[in-house]
Amino acid sequence: LPEWKLWNSPRAFAASYRLVIQQYYDYFVDTAISRATSRDRRGALRAIFGASRVFPLRSAYHLARMRPLGRAFMLVARPDKRDIVKASDISGTKP
Repeated sequence: LPEWKLWNSPRAFAASYRLVIQQYYDYFVDTAISRATSRDRRGALRAIFGASRVFPLRSAYHLARMRPLGRAFMLVARPDKRDIVKASDISGTKP
């Protein structure tokens, strides 16, 4: 395959693959946060499921440890708290 010329070693290929998968995971986490704060429950759950398909162990850890993915899940699991939460509250970043 001509694509193998892009990487110097199998280790470089594995590192590149991991970084690409991390980008997909980050996309799904960001989408889950934005959908949860915009009251799109179905979209948030789909994004959480997408993150768990991309990185199953990492998403399980983030759900259990209440990282941003877990907070987005709790936001859609408890709809009565949705009105008082902002995206910056979930992601831990300041606006």
